[in-house]
Amino acid sequence: MIILGLSPPPSMIQQVAQKRKKRLLQLREAQRRRRTRLKEEHKAFLQIILTEDMQAALRNLSSARDIPMHLCAAELIEEGLARQRTAEISNPAARMEPSNRPDAVTAPDSLGIRHPTLER
Repeated sequence: MIILGLSPPPSMIQQVAQKRKKRLLQLREAQRRRRTRLKEEHKAFLQIILTEDMQAALRNLSSARDIPMHLCAAELIEEGLARQRTAEISNPAARMEPSNRPDAVTAPDSLGIRHPTLER
């Protein structure tokens, strides 16, 4: 006994496969565009908060320490926070000094980093 109509004709199978392939390509392209956009946004953010000199100094320090720039920046922040905590513990009156305000923080001189908005 032969039952007709259970399997779709070959042209239908090809259409379904073509649609699936087209959708997969669209998805890959959308993912590529999203990754590119996020990468550009990240670069723009770094350019906003870091001057070219600061970026160059961070790049140099990163290569000297042989670690990625974002990890190097995180280490610098941790080192600065540790210095600040040490200064506060050794001199509790330092909290009241205007030079310890967050808006008065400057980059370490040893790196040669200067930020025009932080200099007064």
